[in-house]
This record gives sequence, structure tokens and C-alpha cells, in this order.
Amino acid sequence: MKKLLAIIVLVLLWSGNVFAKSLVGTQLQCGSKTDYMLGAVQYFKFINNKEVKSFWIHNESLKVREFIFDYKEYPTKIELLWGGTLISHTINRKTLKKKDGSRCKVIKFNIRNKLEKESQQLLDAVQKDNKI
Repeated sequence: MKKLLAIIVLVLLWSGNVFAKSLVGTQLQCGSKTDYMLGAVQYFKFINNKEVKSFWIHNESLKVREFIFDYKEYPTKIELLWGGTLISHTINRKTLKKKDGSRCKVIKFNIRNKLEKESQQLLDAVQKDNKI
């Protein structure tokens, strides 16, 4: 009986994330577009149950950049991990607010296509204003 109880407890502990909604395919936009040139807008796309791809426009080159973070999901938060161990971002699952205070929202469009268009518009505007 004790062994059966121990097995049940272990299974419940290991399956804590089984009942959480899967994040795979979910896309988030975090930050404010008013501070766009300061690199304040970052996009995340959860590509599998361990990795999330981050997209942003680099504030100097104005090119689209991306980076893959590992992530861990908990009932109340999501932690994005740099190098698999260092917490880079924490997102509250209920409020979609990051630890730094910026807000996120769920999006449905193709992130790379949108950012490529915005990047090109920014490059065109800057080149138009350049003297040399």
C-alpha cells in the first residue's frame, strides 16, 4: 500500500505540467510600439515544448534579429532561459506582464514577415534622410 501511494505521489509531481495549456504555436508581442526604435518591442514564438524563438528589430542595424531561448512553464508563469539556466524573461500567465513591467499580448500574424516589412520601411526612411 505504501509503495502504491508513493507511486501515485511521484506521478502527480511529475505530471504537474500535463494539465497546463500547451504553449506550442503561441505567439506574443511584448513591449510598446511607442518606444520602437529603443528595441522595446519583442516578439516570441513558442516553437516546441522546450524552445521559444525571440524576434526584434536591432536598433542600430535596423535588421530583424532572432534568438532561441529555452523555456520552462509553470502554472502561474513562464521563464525564458538564456543558455538553459539563466532566467532572461519571466512572463505572468494570467496578466501577460513581464517582470520588467512591460505588457504582452497574444498575436496571430507571421512575425518574420511583419518585422521584415517594418525593417525595410525604417531603412528606407533613414536612407532618405542621410546626407551621404
